[in-house]
Amino acid sequence: MSTYSLHRSLFSIYSVRLRLLMLLSLLLAGNSLLLQAEELTLDHSINLALANDPWLASNLARERALQAQSEMAKSLPNPRLAISAMNLPTDGFRFNQEPMTQLNLGFSQMFPRGDSLALRSQQLQQTGAEQPLLRLERQADVTSTVSQLWLDAYKAQQSIRLIDANRVLFEQLVEVASASYASAMGRTRQQDIIRAQLELTTLDERLSRLDEQKRVALQRLAGWLTASSTEQTWGTITNSQLADELPTLTPAMGAAVVGAEARTTANFYPSLLAHPAILALDQKIEAALTGADLAAQQYKPEWAVNASYSYRDKTPQGQQRADFASIGLSFDLPLLQRHQADASVKAATANIEAIKAERWLRLRQLQAALLAEQATIAGLNTRLALYENDLLPHLDQYAEATLTAYTNDEGEFVEVVRARISQLNASIDAMTLAVDQRKAVARLAYYLPETAAVATTSGQAVKPGAQP
Repeated sequence: MSTYSLHRSLFSIYSVRLRLLMLLSLLLAGNSLLLQAEELTLDHSINLALANDPWLASNLARERALQAQSEMAKSLPNPRLAISAMNLPTDGFRFNQEPMTQLNLGFSQMFPRGDSLALRSQQLQQTGAEQPLLRLERQADVTSTVSQLWLDAYKAQQSIRLIDANRVLFEQLVEVASASYASAMGRTRQQDIIRAQLELTTLDERLSRLDEQKRVALQRLAGWLTASSTEQTWGTITNSQLADELPTLTPAMGAAVVGAEARTTANFYPSLLAHPAILALDQKIEAALTGADLAAQQYKPEWAVNASYSYRDKTPQGQQRADFASIGLSFDLPLLQRHQADASVKAATANIEAIKAERWLRLRQLQAALLAEQATIAGLNTRLALYENDLLPHLDQYAEATLTAYTNDEGEFVEVVRARISQLNASIDAMTLAVDQRKAVARLAYYLPETAAVATTSGQAVKPGAQP
């Protein structure tokens, strides 16, 4: 090989390595050039889901129906009016033939047992008052569910971006290895080139898998956000680009989760008692208690008032006949069906006990789930701190050291590749931990609905692996 050719080969190798170092510095500085598309933020997703949730609209209609039924239940049964011709003689059907022939006009009004009307109206009002609490619980559940789906899509999207950025680096590594192997001046071997190409293929496979995960998460998310199932509306969501910022914790929720390991069950118990699901069950118990009072009204009689006026025609001789008036009061005697009233009261009492047991079970479930999320957040906070303060900086130093050693022909190419793969995997793991922490916070917000779980940031993006 001539001196000119040798110098040209060496210049090519070192120029490629220089570009590689420049690219690495850009990656470490976090300045990646990414196409910006229309962004779908977490807050916007939650607002769309709540605005397009048919369950909330259905529950609101049910509350209005119960309010109307409560007003209707206050009214007495309709009075009855009866008109009849009485004692008509069958031998002539003449109205003035017999003195007992009358034209009768009757009126009657029923009065339900005891306070049945007021209690039934009160029970419907109490059932209606349960509906706003159920809507609050539904809103918290929808917020948590949509947050999980959005963060799943975000995790796949950010993994794709990290791999895309590092794929350029691996392409440069292949170019460096190929140039070094062709010059026969470095320590690069043929298997190094094959290894670098294999890593590129592996990254492509990971990109394909992550793209599938993102599309699946967006399809599930679209099912919550769209008001209709039209292809155009659905496609708008599934083709959206998620916001690049990882949502940060609001001050209220941050105060609730920072130092979570120091909190005890007693700290959370008042919040659980104020949870919409528990308050709805409390309201359901109130309605059941009113139902027991309503069942006890069966021991009381049902009353009825009736009155009638009977007109009589003149005699055949033209003499006037006196008309008749009647008035009466009737009521039933709930004696023969007393065992039915006893069974009804027992059923209402048992229903109250069943709802109380349901409330206690629900409270235990909420408490267990909340403490589980508390432990999850504490563990994730510890792991995130370990990644940010120890693991990621050391991997960055190791990756830079291996590249420097290889550039100076003092290191193996396989160590460079291995260091870059470890660095990429650690970056993805740190980002995954950060997303999982936000997901745990979003789940925790369901159990503490008075605090906001997450909020999109309007300023600088939170780096994956950074502490909240």
